[in-house]
Amino acid sequence: MAAEPEPRLPARAYPAHWDFDEVYDSVDRGCGDFIIDLKQVMAQLPPRAVLMIASRDAGAPLEIPAWCRLTGHRLLEAVPPFFLVRKRDEPRPRETTP
Repeated sequence: MAAEPEPRLPARAYPAHWDFDEVYDSVDRGCGDFIIDLKQVMAQLPPRAVLMIASRDAGAPLEIPAWCRLTGHRLLEAVPPFFLVRKRDEPRPRETTP
């Protein structure tokens, strides 16, 4: 079985002034699966890293800002279908393991 090709973003689809450390393209995943994947992607990044998210899900303009508020990450800018998010500095106390 051939491997699926990696999603590629159009070169000028997001604002040219954006500076980010990593890209997460949700392809056409629905918001439920997309948010689970997003949590895993963010877990791999160091604190304060900037993630550029591409999501064509119709709910993303509402879901991504809400997810940022709930998780403590900062939505820096949104130009749907692209979103720029800075990872928070430290894990929240309830997310640490004993």
